[in-house]
Amino acid sequence: MSRKPGRNDPCPCGSGKKYKRCCGAAGAHAASRGAPQEVIPRLVRYAKSDSLRSLYGSALALYMAPLEELDPEEREDLFEEFSGLLQTLDMHFHEWLLADYENPDSGANVIDHYLQHRAWREDARAQAWLGALRRHRLSLYEVQSVRRGQGVTLRDVLRGGEPVEVIERAGSEGLHEWDFLITRIIPFEDECYLSGALLPLSRELGQTLADELPEQLVAQLGPLDAEKWDDFLQGAGPYFMEVFLQPFLEPAPPPELVTAEGDSMCLAAQRFTFDTADREAILARLTARPEIEQDEPGELIWLDPDTLDTDRVRLLGSIEIKDDRGIFETHSRPRLERGRALLEELIGDLVRFLPAEFQDAWRAADERRADEGGEAPVLGPEIKQAMLDEHYANWFDEPIPALDGRTPNEAVETEEGRRAVIALLKDYENNEARAAPPGGRYDFGWMWDELGLERPEDTAAPPPDAGDSEEARAERRELVMEAIELQMADNDPPETRETYDRLRREDHSHDETMNLIGCVLGNEIFEVMRSGRRYDRDRYVAALKNLPALPWDEED
Repeated sequence: MSRKPGRNDPCPCGSGKKYKRCCGAAGAHAASRGAPQEVIPRLVRYAKSDSLRSLYGSALALYMAPLEELDPEEREDLFEEFSGLLQTLDMHFHEWLLADYENPDSGANVIDHYLQHRAWREDARAQAWLGALRRHRLSLYEVQSVRRGQGVTLRDVLRGGEPVEVIERAGSEGLHEWDFLITRIIPFEDECYLSGALLPLSRELGQTLADELPEQLVAQLGPLDAEKWDDFLQGAGPYFMEVFLQPFLEPAPPPELVTAEGDSMCLAAQRFTFDTADREAILARLTARPEIEQDEPGELIWLDPDTLDTDRVRLLGSIEIKDDRGIFETHSRPRLERGRALLEELIGDLVRFLPAEFQDAWRAADERRADEGGEAPVLGPEIKQAMLDEHYANWFDEPIPALDGRTPNEAVETEEGRRAVIALLKDYENNEARAAPPGGRYDFGWMWDELGLERPEDTAAPPPDAGDSEEARAERRELVMEAIELQMADNDPPETRETYDRLRREDHSHDETMNLIGCVLGNEIFEVMRSGRRYDRDRYVAALKNLPALPWDEED
């Protein structure tokens, strides 16, 4: 469980000292007023003065070495393509220059020099902040949880230790759980802050750094203690920048998505036309097959017949019948061929097929809805929701290169393998959090459960604010009511509909019944958010069967 350091706890900076005698000393009795970041621009101007010109120049040459391999035109193109990159480089260079860089010959450092010659210009808080900045090092952190507009919880994946709650109002808006980032945590006046500079890394790059860097240092330095880590991290600014720049200088191709059959995913569509008089006959023939179901009038889904009697029915495609035309959509060429063969068998004498259409899945994601009136084949919502389900259907028993050729089921048999599988699941969740629209995220929880892995509890979302507005409470109630209606429409779980029918037979009105079920569902959601525990279907169903008594009645 993450927490702020106590006065007698080891300082999170890794110095080995107690917090009260290290970073907490300066602000032990001060009220928290935020970090005095306004002193930093004065330090940067001071670093550019004539007296420190040689120090500034040697640090800049060392830090920007990875870009020296590019000619001026290539550098200009790079900064034009990634508009914020130059600002990021500038911010990180100056923070590393101020806090960490020491002249190899004289040992001079900007903060040391400033405090020696200009300390009288700063108040006690600013001096304390500069001292803390000088003592603390950059490191690689993994985001454990995010409190939007407030802060984040970070875990140092290089030096270890407990996760730390950090105040970061602006940066928290753009972070997601399981993100990797290179930054500097500054304990100051009984709070922890980010120093200002932050380098986000991809999950793949961050995990590689977390795995390989300690091994490399142990090979060079022997067993690592706090002092060795501090010495290395003090000079690691240019190294971290080189790691950060790697995907900009050598971008990797997008990963290949595959179906459960191992075929490359693409957006595939087969259009057809027919006489309006044959529409009902077409629908009747299609829905007569057990693997084709009609969700809404004219909207059908095609299921894998081999999975109809299993817990995880696989969606193969969708069919839309409208006026005098129809479209069958799926997400691989072989799947389209298989689906067309089925259509030819069932309704081939009633329809006229048009040429099949295919589009690369990644290109479609880039171009989607550029022209909302266009006719480009786009997967329906059912297929879009099912794509990842389809992609991961056989994942558990497939050899994975990232697991050294083992399957996930094989890998979790060892401690090292479990760590690797957990890293993969974090990758998937992190990518989904970044790509999915709000409320449309794919739930990977079933994969953790399938492998018998416990998902870290400290990543749970914070509970709803008990003091929020009436409007927000009404919105949550409406969402709960919609969820109940959806459960009853889908008969999943069937106990929701059974409970509704039972309560109505017991003379409860429709509104009373919906409110009772809503209390159970809302309580389950709140407890999941409050305690970080996982959703438990059995617990939810048991509470439904206990109605009209509410879940908390026995405790009262």
